[in-house]
Amino acid sequence: MDTLDIYPSGRNLIGAFAGSLVFLAGGLWMLSHGDLSFKHAAAGWLGVLFGGGAALGLGIRIVLHYTQRRPMLRLDGKGITFFNVRGRQTTVEWHRIEGFGECRIAQQRFITVLLHDAEAAAEAEKNLTRQKLAEFSIRCCGTPYSILPSTLDYPKKRLLPTLETYHLKYR
Repeated sequence: MDTLDIYPSGRNLIGAFAGSLVFLAGGLWMLSHGDLSFKHAAAGWLGVLFGGGAALGLGIRIVLHYTQRRPMLRLDGKGITFFNVRGRQTTVEWHRIEGFGECRIAQQRFITVLLHDAEAAAEAEKNLTRQKLAEFSIRCCGTPYSILPSTLDYPKKRLLPTLETYHLKYR
């Protein structure tokens, strides 16, 4: 039980990609009708831009997922390491973690990583956007770090017990 790498779910990536293609197709369909009002044209272009942009981004993510497997989470003796899409990582050491909890937002269950000093973690962020997101997360869930189990290729019911086991072992 030294290091556990948890990868993103390929099934969820493919499902989101299919959804983005639906938006793209809907936007193209709306634009293909010759007599368009401004509202229909705007909706069509939004569908094309949103659906096309998401399809492009998710398509790249799917290719990278199957060619260069990178974890989203790593549990080891140091702590929990969060990897973002660009490969940057943030490690939260076990001694900074108070425990784990749950937070529900729009019927999505998040596992929260409760810290001894959550505000200090948010202030320590160098990137302004990430700092604002951390502050928002503190207001919603009480912590800057949370995990959405449905996006991971790991059994949802085993994730919280696994986190607690690592925390007990390494804190």
